[in-house]
Amino acid sequence: MGLCYMLGLLVAMITGIGFTLIILAGISVPAILLSIFYRKENKTALLAGLLSVCAGVLWYSVFYYVNVTPVEVLNNETGVVSGSVTETTATDKGYYYYFETTDIQLNNSSVKSVPQRLKLRIKSDSDLCIEQYQKVKFTAEFTEKYKSPYTNHDISNGYYINARLVESSLITYNDYSRPWYSVFTDVKNAVADKCTALLGGEQGGLLISLLLGDKSQLDGSIKDSFRIAGLSHILVVSGLHLTIIMSFVFAFLSLFIKNKKISAGITIGFVVFYTILAGCTYSIMRASVMCIVYLLSFFIMKSPGSLNSLGLAGIVTTALNPLAIGNLGLMLSFSATLGIATLGVRLNAFLTEKLPEFPENIFGKGLNKAACYLINTTAISLSAAIFTLPVMVFVFQQINIYFLLSNLLISLVAPLVIIVGIVMLALSCVPFLQVLVELVACIEGLLCSYIIWVTGLVASLPFSAVSVDGTAFRLAMLAVIAVTAVFFVAQGFKIKSAARCAVVNIAVAVMILSGQYAVKSQSISFKIVKSGNGVTIVEDGIDGTNIISCGGSRYYAESTVQDINDNVNSLLIPGYQQYYSCFAQNIVQDLSVKNVCAYSSNKYSDDMLLTLDNMQCEFVGENAVLNYGKYTVQIITTKTRNWLYINCGNENILVMPQGGDCSLLSKEYLNADVVVFQGSCKNAQLLNYDTSVYCGSNKSGYSYCTGGGNVVIYKFADGSFNLWQN
Repeated sequence: MGLCYMLGLLVAMITGIGFTLIILAGISVPAILLSIFYRKENKTALLAGLLSVCAGVLWYSVFYYVNVTPVEVLNNETGVVSGSVTETTATDKGYYYYFETTDIQLNNSSVKSVPQRLKLRIKSDSDLCIEQYQKVKFTAEFTEKYKSPYTNHDISNGYYINARLVESSLITYNDYSRPWYSVFTDVKNAVADKCTALLGGEQGGLLISLLLGDKSQLDGSIKDSFRIAGLSHILVVSGLHLTIIMSFVFAFLSLFIKNKKISAGITIGFVVFYTILAGCTYSIMRASVMCIVYLLSFFIMKSPGSLNSLGLAGIVTTALNPLAIGNLGLMLSFSATLGIATLGVRLNAFLTEKLPEFPENIFGKGLNKAACYLINTTAISLSAAIFTLPVMVFVFQQINIYFLLSNLLISLVAPLVIIVGIVMLALSCVPFLQVLVELVACIEGLLCSYIIWVTGLVASLPFSAVSVDGTAFRLAMLAVIAVTAVFFVAQGFKIKSAARCAVVNIAVAVMILSGQYAVKSQSISFKIVKSGNGVTIVEDGIDGTNIISCGGSRYYAESTVQDINDNVNSLLIPGYQQYYSCFAQNIVQDLSVKNVCAYSSNKYSDDMLLTLDNMQCEFVGENAVLNYGKYTVQIITTKTRNWLYINCGNENILVMPQGGDCSLLSKEYLNADVVVFQGSCKNAQLLNYDTSVYCGSNKSGYSYCTGGGNVVIYKFADGSFNLWQN
């Protein structure tokens, strides 16, 4: 029932609450027919499963309607916010601050029923020098939560709307008191400081991540290496970490306490304490419930099944917040555990049966244990990777090729790092054992250095991570899932049929991807991103991503950058104006950009000039023509305005600057097929175009408007343009 309930939550999240009644009707009809006509023994189980799915769909929809929908009145409004800082400042390509509001006063008094208690996450380019639990007051600009792969993750954590802090409006108050639960924060900070003092920078940061899930002290390049090598899961405290710690604590207590019920009871208390210490994230809450259920088996003398424990953990984790189903940590943790409990167990048993018989001596027994260890690790890693693959493709948009190699190389060392780290921290509390502490710290440092070295080595291998951001990859992923489901149902879920299933899947995926490659190699796709009052144009091709302009409104900076692939071949800044260059620094700082080209001007800000200088930017002058292979981009200069003319052969795109005068352009530019507007212009009647796109809020009189979402201009192999909005 628990798994069916989680399925209902997932269906409601994917389809949206607008389809709730349709989904409930679609499930209720089979349930009614089942209860009337189905006569077999498993009728009750099937009926309970369908009702559990209905319960999940209904609970998600009601919770969303009650908590998220009322916040939509704040969209595009500005107001004064009072509240307090809830978490420590996160530093990752900027400063992230977390607030809980107590009062919101909008400038627009006509808005009624304004929600007062909200969670806000605000990014700033500068350090605001505020502390956790401090009371603050500031002016905020609210914008709707943009659609991205991470939208549901933000909503699951309570961040229902985007907000931007208006510069110079922050007021801080020092007369604040710390809540009682701040003791856990103090303990967490003390543990982190001790790890850093004993091990130093990189090794200490890794141990803090493994024990507490805090990655703030890890260098960005190391985190990227873990992500590329397929080892990001060990940096997030979840089932792996909690199982290791629980087993270690229980085994240690069993040495001194013969009654296993007492040891299990003490261990349950430690699991609860550790869950709170690690931040009560959804992934560790799921793991803690399963660990507690296992420990309770010592009292009831009955071991629950892993799937039953997983279902119960899903219900407990999402009972108070069904939106938690969108949390990426819970998605990965839940799907990986589901894969291990189903496919992993079968795969391990199947491969173990194929082992040859080893000699009955010490050497043979050693070989047998080593072989069983490799098989078990392979089965766990492979099954977890297969079940988390949809999340990796649809959300993170990448596939880790060498995940199996990297997991095999660190699977034995990672538990040792956690156990030795706990021993090191425990010994450091005893003053007269400092020599022993330094010896253990030396061993711990070597183990941490090994993991960092292996991760960097695997991440540096060719094709270590393959980007799968295209629609065709997602379609191939769906086809593979469908083929696998049908194949195993038809074959009775037999592991022996895995080889034939893999062949069919590879054939289907190759056909889809080959077709996509053939189409994409002969076409061009320009995406005009919803970025506020400005124009951001992104071209995604086989050879990579090119950004032709990067302008807009400041509060769209985060959503615009997230809408662009991480690896950028070239960035063009066609002018110093905000509607052309607003996001340039964000793109350079947050994404991997190979080449930067900018229109030469002395009106760039000092920070912008420093950024361009660090990137070894190439400056171009008036009427410069840049060749991108399939098309060219020309910067046309008229008085104080820069125009963009994208020539795709027999089809062309003209990008107009704000306040541009069309009478200053030659006739060849006035006859563009698509014209992109970004504000008012003069003598627009001189233009002769087929389609118009307006960059900004919804506005009538234009074919498309980015206020309603991104606009895609697609040039087919036959040379024709086709536009659509998403």
